[in-house]
Order: sequence, then C-alpha cells, then structure tokens
Amino acid sequence: MMKRLVLSLALAGALFGASFGAGHTKSDVPVPDNEMIDFGDDSTPVVEVAKTDNGKVKLMVANYCDDTGDASIMGHNVAKFKISETLARKIESALVDSEKFVMLENKLETGETLAGDEIVLAVATRELSIAAPRATSTSSKARANSQVEYRLVKGGAVKYTRELNLNILIDGSDDESYLSAYLDVVAEKIATDATTALYPLRIASVDGKSVELEGEFVAGSVYDVFDGKKKAGQIKVGEDAISGEIIKGVANAGDICKLARAAGENKSGGNVWQNIRTTESGGVILPFDKQF
Repeated sequence: MMKRLVLSLALAGALFGASFGAGHTKSDVPVPDNEMIDFGDDSTPVVEVAKTDNGKVKLMVANYCDDTGDASIMGHNVAKFKISETLARKIESALVDSEKFVMLENKLETGETLAGDEIVLAVATRELSIAAPRATSTSSKARANSQVEYRLVKGGAVKYTRELNLNILIDGSDDESYLSAYLDVVAEKIATDATTALYPLRIASVDGKSVELEGEFVAGSVYDVFDGKKKAGQIKVGEDAISGEIIKGVANAGDICKLARAAGENKSGGNVWQNIRTTESGGVILPFDKQF
C-alpha cells in the first residue's frame, strides 16, 4: 500500500529553496533552468527527466501550505491544508491509474535525499468557494470557484509551476460529497497536465492541414500547438487519436501539444491555466509571487 506523502513547512522550504512564512522574498525562489522551461505567457514547459528501463518516471506527490486566500463550502470555512492533503491523494491515485509512473515511498520523512531522476509533484489550494445551489433552483448542482497551484520539483528546484483557475458546476448532497466531486475534477486535470509535462505530446508529421501525432492524445479533443516558446496554432484530434487536423494557425513536426479543451467540453472549459511569466530583466515570476 502506498503511503500518503505530505510536506511539512520546513521540508517545503528545503525543497523549494524558500520559506513560506514572513520575510520571504522573490529572490529566494529557485529559478528553473532555461533548458527545462520555455518562458512566456504562452509557454509550454517540459521537464526533462531520465526514465526507468521500462520508460516510467519516478515520482512522489505531496502538498504544501499557502497563506493566501480562504476556503469555504456552503458558507463554512474549511482548512486549506486538509483540502490539499486530500487533493494530493486523489492526484496520486490518478497517476497510479495511468501506469506511467513509479510512485515513490515517503523518502522525505526518513530524511533521504531525492535522486536526480526523481520528481516531486507538490500541490496547494490557494482559494476555494463552493456555493450552495439557489433556493429557487430545482438542480442540486453547486458552483465551485478556486485557484489551485502545483509544482514539479527536480533536484530540489522548481522546474515547472502552473496555477489552475477553476469555475465549474458540481453535483452533490452535502459538504463532503460536493468537495469530493470538486477534488476529482481538479485531480484529473492536474494529473493530465503533469503527465504531458513529463511525457510531451508532439506533432509527428504534417501534410497540409493533416497531422500525425506522437503520444497519447485524446480523441475529439482540441490541443494548443507550441513551437517551443510561443503558441503557434491548434489541432483537433481525430477519432483514431493518432491523427488530426489543424484548425487554427500552424503546426510543424516536433511541435509540442498541450490540452486546450477536452472532447465534449465547451470553449471556456470552466478552467484557465496560468503559465510562468518573466520580468523585463529576465527574472522569473511564479504564480505564488503574487502574495508578496
């Protein structure tokens, strides 16, 4: 049985090269290697990591504290750290189900040093509000608004970080069931995004508007296409999941693809991913810098 893996504040500071308490400055934030991340608002970070002989990434899932924002369900305040603990377990479960990862035991609790080919996925809930259905509504669906951030850490440095702003309707009957339904959605989205950061999806070849694909694409879904630094276009994947067509902009062999809209999801999708940005001087602005 796999153990639940949780970062303490002290341990998080060691991993991220930063303290999450008072006195923290942006200069404390570890700067990702340029080889690992293509910077810019339209960036598509890819984490290069050695895989095992059977082609899997070694990974553990943890959660950390975030002092910003509040969390409430049906008007009741809840502990964000506890929410993040549960979210981490659900992400872990989704990654196990994908059969793409060697899930690590809790080496951190024993004080062992992570090897260079081992990845930590750390997640924090920044804000969450799940509002009760309107009294006049015949539907049991509640609206969830949230900000969730996650990071991929390699060698003690942040290599990839994204913030998911989510606005969705979820079904349930009480606080616990609404929260569980919400966390299921978030866990699946983070697990999918992290997987494509560690196992990049690419354009294999292009013939006019037709493309052949490399990787595990989802049939009927729309993907943004990146030329390594900037978004270049979009493709829609065919029913065979190995080919598709360019529906916007351009695509070239070798370009990286990131999921923009799942099959059956409307254009807004109810979620917005925020990427890493840079300052004019070339410094890195991570999503969690906004609190300082």
